[in-house]
Amino acid sequence: MSFLAGNYPKVAYLQNITPDKIDRYKLIRLEKIVKTTVNHELTILRRFFNLAIDRDYIPNNPANKVDFLKITDQKRPRFLSGEEIQRLQGELENSRFKLMIDILLYTGMRVGELINLEWEDIDFGRRQINIRPKLGWSPKAGKERNIPLSGKVRDLLSSLDRKCTHLFHSRTGNKVNRNHLREAFIRACRRASIENATLHTLRHTFASQLVMKGIDLYTVSQLLGHSDLKSTQIYSHLSQDHLRGAVERLEF
Repeated sequence: MSFLAGNYPKVAYLQNITPDKIDRYKLIRLEKIVKTTVNHELTILRRFFNLAIDRDYIPNNPANKVDFLKITDQKRPRFLSGEEIQRLQGELENSRFKLMIDILLYTGMRVGELINLEWEDIDFGRRQINIRPKLGWSPKAGKERNIPLSGKVRDLLSSLDRKCTHLFHSRTGNKVNRNHLREAFIRACRRASIENATLHTLRHTFASQLVMKGIDLYTVSQLLGHSDLKSTQIYSHLSQDHLRGAVERLEF
């Protein structure tokens, strides 16, 4: 989050940051991320400026005069159906990114978590993937977590070489470029006639498929690394559909 780069309002000193500049920042961010994430960033800004006030850097908090975005009905998440997954995987058959997309589907990891995975993060003995900070990168909210290493994912990882630090790397040995992965995914979706899907859709698909198989929301929340069960409530309608289907099959 920076006021000094890109199209964001440019300021050199804290005291030059005004509510108007934060409002502009808010609108620019809204073009790239969802409302809840924008509100989360505003919360961080308020805490930052409060700290600056405590240290006598500035006299007041400009973020206090900026309204949070109103969130009305939460949109139901877009997830891939079983048929769409098969079509997507078919279009990726000869792509070097297929394995990455498969692992996103089977783990629910965030894209940044996957790209920054190093071999030392994979604990085959304990059968878990450790998500933890790296130099220049940190998990969401700086929170470390462990993801169970399923047999399927373990088999997928066994096909990788261990010549580089990162599991997924470019031909030069650097970690995979996020934009290259995204572009490969978009092209595959276009060929597979899959609409309104992003890489984050794979995370929604992981969670949705679990809920539809009867896994409780608390467990899904833990697997996704949500800090609050409220974030997982967007899948609750799928849980109700599953329960309704179970009751419909009841016969005496």
